[in-house]
Amino acid sequence: MKINCRMLGVLCVTLLFALLWPAFAAAANGGGAGDGSGGGQNQPLMVEKVVPADGATGVSLNPEIKITFNKNVCYMTVRENNRNCFSMWAGNTRIPIEVIMADDQVERDKRNDTIVKPLQQLQPGTEYRIEIAPNLESKSEATLGKKATITFTTAAPAADEKAAEKTEPPASSPASAPDLKQETQTPAAPAEEAAPDVVEDNQSPESQETAAETDAAAAQEEVASDQQDLAAQKEYRNKRIAIDLAIVVVAGLGAWYFYRKRRGL
Repeated sequence: MKINCRMLGVLCVTLLFALLWPAFAAAANGGGAGDGSGGGQNQPLMVEKVVPADGATGVSLNPEIKITFNKNVCYMTVRENNRNCFSMWAGNTRIPIEVIMADDQVERDKRNDTIVKPLQQLQPGTEYRIEIAPNLESKSEATLGKKATITFTTAAPAADEKAAEKTEPPASSPASAPDLKQETQTPAAPAEEAAPDVVEDNQSPESQETAAETDAAAAQEEVASDQQDLAAQKEYRNKRIAIDLAIVVVAGLGAWYFYRKRRGL
């Protein structure tokens, strides 16, 4: 059976293109020359959107503040530096936070996003601020240039909590006369019964601290799980590229073999 050399060449080129296309697509996702944000490289870096919005009130005591920039701030060469550019404050007190940035080569739709998550439960009815350092940098090497500040206020305590805080045990009058001793002893019994409720109210901050520690542990476990998922995706992509390259080599050797056989070499 005679093989047409031109037809064989066309088939080999088509096969090589089909096998190499996934590798080219993966390289384009992670190694482009632009800033990866859809904007011009000369455009300054700035905050585009904040959720909840800057100046928001009634924010949850365990919030996740999502800050979206106009450029890629999650690129691998700037990601670690950018994580250190965020801080949260309540007055002059610094609040420990976790800064979450996606891998822009795996989750390109999140390459402009940063999530700031406090590692402890916040206080109700309190104003907090997030500060972003001027040296925050994008993939295109554009910097923020000046400090950015985002403020929000947590939700006020519920009405029943306020009432419980104001509840105090009744005090006996020091000016009571001896002949009124029996009358003053009568309301004393309800006061003693109310004491356990006051103790329970005084213990509420401890329960809040325990809940905050539980939330922090859950947040750390979630971050570890996300990192494992990203590592698994990278490993799968690398294996796929290696397999495609192996197939390309085998196809090329086969085409060369048929060509030499056709030419009688």
